[in-house]
Amino acid sequence: MSEITLLCCAYVLGLLGTGHPWGTILLASFLLGITLLKRQQWRFSVPEAWRNGPTARWWAIATLISLLAAVHLQIATPHPASNDISHLINPPQSTLQ
Repeated sequence: MSEITLLCCAYVLGLLGTGHPWGTILLASFLLGITLLKRQQWRFSVPEAWRNGPTARWWAIATLISLLAAVHLQIATPHPASNDISHLINPPQSTLQ
């Protein structure tokens, strides 16, 4: 897996993580866990594919990108102002009986 693919997936997962209240924190914890595992791979017997994959530095960058994506989505989402026209509309009356 190339590093660009890793960073793109981290961005998308960071955006998807905002759908759950703890999603972003869980995703960041998971990516930091992988980063720490990659740094300490000499202590553990990890599969050969992990040794040939992205380095711990790239996993740390992916963690940062996923967190920044989640923060950016929260900032860029529009919120109605206090003088927004939607506040003037009455909610529809329920006709179900």
